[in-house]
Amino acid sequence: YLRYFDSEFYRTHGHIQGKPDLEHLTRVEAVTHFVVQGWRERRAYSRFLHAFCEPEFYRQAHPELRLQTDGAAVRHWLYQGFLAGRDPNRTTMRLRKSPYHVFNMAKCGSRSVVEAVTRAAPKATVVHAHSSVDFALTYPDCFWSYPEVVSRNPNPMRFVAGVRDPFSRLLAGYLQEHEAAITAGTLTCGPASLPSLVHSLTTALPYVVTWFEHGFHCGIDVYASPFDTARGYSVYGSGGRQAFVYRMERLSQLEEPLGEFLELPIQLGRHNVTAEKCRAMADFSA
Repeated sequence: YLRYFDSEFYRTHGHIQGKPDLEHLTRVEAVTHFVVQGWRERRAYSRFLHAFCEPEFYRQAHPELRLQTDGAAVRHWLYQGFLAGRDPNRTTMRLRKSPYHVFNMAKCGSRSVVEAVTRAAPKATVVHAHSSVDFALTYPDCFWSYPEVVSRNPNPMRFVAGVRDPFSRLLAGYLQEHEAAITAGTLTCGPASLPSLVHSLTTALPYVVTWFEHGFHCGIDVYASPFDTARGYSVYGSGGRQAFVYRMERLSQLEEPLGEFLELPIQLGRHNVTAEKCRAMADFSA
């Protein structure tokens, strides 16, 4: 518990009928109080853990616990639930049980895939992220990290990931960064310098060439067999964990095989097309 202990939260939290009774304690005294008696009284000790718990959801999701009040739900989560791997809120459970994961590097047509899967399965949750860090930023209410979401999912999972020509991918990322700078007002829309382009490309190159090393956090090895360039896609993995890896340039032609893979009626559209964004940025000058 001390790993998540927050002395300021512990001192100022309303433990007794919603009112704080430990504000007079110093930081060290707060730790001592918790170690000696606070944990026995099941006092709230972590702002981080406390923020994730939705008491009503927690009680309904875990009826076998027979928790009669919201306070009892929070106490169970703080002292037993998170250690037992229970979901503290709706978002966490929804993401953990999702069968559809569009998990790929940025600028590879993933938005089109997400939109298509959402239309085909409107009641399902489609997880969309470009990395574990991006997942945490996109879904801040999810208690589990992305690797934990994958490992804790009891259902069959289908991952979709795109690839594209490395230089095209790097250039798309560079243009996106410039567009963001223009939107933020730190750069005017116009010719980009060659040195800045070279620096951006060389900095991003390791991200592109090593992206699949995560194995989708469940051991799917996309290097185990050659990519089928003729079809424009390949399927890797087996059983309950499989990944559909497609070449972005062929995505519009892959509705049928992608639909068969996901067992959904997929209809793809076009979204977030970099080529249509601020074309003046494509004119480079030294």
